[in-house]
Amino acid sequence: MNDNTFIRPMFAEPDGTVLGYMCAIDWECEIGTADGGNKVHPSVESLKAAHTCWEDCGIVEVRVSFSKLVSPPAKDYGAPTPNDQEGKEG
Repeated sequence: MNDNTFIRPMFAEPDGTVLGYMCAIDWECEIGTADGGNKVHPSVESLKAAHTCWEDCGIVEVRVSFSKLVSPPAKDYGAPTPNDQEGKEG
């Protein structure tokens, strides 16, 4: 893999982007600067359930797009681990 590798999200729009919803205050004041990150919710309902002050803060729709691969996943990412095999008969 190189930094030109495109990783397509499983639930992407045809153009490869993903629509999501955020607290408007997080978007306005914190996006790109919050050390703990900012949560992007898959639906307005999900945001409302998790962010009780949404009526005060507001909600924005965002479009997330892939820019570049900064650090590739491990070669064995997703491979079964010994814990996955416990309790299974071969």
